[in-house]
Amino acid sequence: MKITLICRDESWLHDDNADVAVPFELTADAEGVTIQYYPAAQDITDEFVRIFGENEASILSKSAVAWACEHFGAFLADHGFSLSPDSEDYYINYTLLAEKREISAEVCRLTGDEPYLDLTETDISGLCGDRYIVYAAVVDNKIAAVANTGEPIFEDTPEAVEIGVDTAEAYRGRGLAKACAAALISELAELGHSAFYECASGNTASMALAKSLGGVVACKKIYIVGFKDE
Repeated sequence: MKITLICRDESWLHDDNADVAVPFELTADAEGVTIQYYPAAQDITDEFVRIFGENEASILSKSAVAWACEHFGAFLADHGFSLSPDSEDYYINYTLLAEKREISAEVCRLTGDEPYLDLTETDISGLCGDRYIVYAAVVDNKIAAVANTGEPIFEDTPEAVEIGVDTAEAYRGRGLAKACAAALISELAELGHSAFYECASGNTASMALAKSLGGVVACKKIYIVGFKDE
């Protein structure tokens, strides 16, 4: 297995105003594995590769992720950061297929001015005002599910755009998030963008959603993220 190591800028690690640090990020795709790391964490990175770098199954195993959390977590603690609990899994990045889909009558594109009660607690007015695209499933004048782009859409927005979804707990299992995502993917395709979706490998519901939207695995990732201690 080909493994490429890349030193990344670690200035955030030493900046008193920084609130996040990412000393280790691993991406596994069809070309092999790429690891980006802080120079100060090179010894830990080298040890990780020595122990787990035999193949993709090993380098993305639960043991590998747990080891990375333990050792890079200690590294972050030494620099005043706490390990994010979201680091305790690897993530799957799906490319979603842009197909013509039948859009549910419950789904609408939002402008941010609608009078609906939002059960997902999404900052819809803020997203729409900043030129994110947001679709919602509206049930009894309540927003039960949303799908939105992960960044504003301008002429210079990159071709591949991440999307996110959320469904109010009482409305899960009805296919509402899928309907919202399908509408969003279709509009992105019309605008010349592809869509991708990232979820934790242990999140079976999110993986099922991606697959139901024609999701094809593009890569798998490990992120070790720390947040500045208060």
